[in-house]
Amino acid sequence: MAGSTRQVLTGIIERSGVEPTATQTVRRAVAGIGDLRRMAVEYEYALGTHVGDHYKIVAQHHHPGITTDRAWPSVAQRLHLGEANGCDPDQLLPAAGRLGGFTGSRSTAQVLVYRLDLLLARAQGRHTGPPPPVPSWLAAAPPVHLTPPWNEYLPGRYEEMDRRISTLVDEAQANRAGWLDRIGDEASPVWGEAARQVVAYRTVYDIRGDDPLGPIPDQPGRQLQAWQAAHHAITACTPPPSTPSAAERLLATLTDADRESRFDDDHRNDSHGGPGRHL
Repeated sequence: MAGSTRQVLTGIIERSGVEPTATQTVRRAVAGIGDLRRMAVEYEYALGTHVGDHYKIVAQHHHPGITTDRAWPSVAQRLHLGEANGCDPDQLLPAAGRLGGFTGSRSTAQVLVYRLDLLLARAQGRHTGPPPPVPSWLAAAPPVHLTPPWNEYLPGRYEEMDRRISTLVDEAQANRAGWLDRIGDEASPVWGEAARQVVAYRTVYDIRGDDPLGPIPDQPGRQLQAWQAAHHAITACTPPPSTPSAAERLLATLTDADRESRFDDDHRNDSHGGPGRHL
């Protein structure tokens, strides 16, 4: 869909011999077709629409009326993400409930979103399989069993994000972006995942400069989780500082002891008096 739209808009521009304001607007539209943040928002909305129906029964059992909350699609998206990480939604919802009560909250669904994010962060920290092609903080993988039209739309949009991230990494390497030199050893087998996490974070949150991620966000939420995921990926491919051997540590200890036992001529006290070195 996006590809055909790009071809049509590009054709309009190429046939135009002038550059009026309307054509400039079209040019900006073409440039924005590959925007990763827009892709993720559209995909998440469609995914929430689909999985919202899928998880309604179990959610209504634990929290009657929650599916009418405006934040319900976000809850459903987290339940899907949890299930993709091996967490049973029928157990995930009670676990979120045990983190505290809901008295006084304006939206039970919004509270659940926050708590589910905490539980998912813990679950993802224990994940040992290969990383998903799209960072999980950006978009959850589509369900395996889908019915039309979702069976084509959702996997297609997910693959589009995957390709866009790959393109962004390729562009960063071609342009020799400064931040690439600061995300670890390129020879590391997990360097590619670090590059994908970082380029996705920089694109979605508009990070500029050579610092790969910029300062850590000071507010809890999705951006903080994204920053932590990208930072973890960088750490995973950064060689640890070399640890000195036992012999090297012993030599350092002896050297320090010898240095401390010496006199400094400039601060030496001689009880016998007489001329010193500095006349």
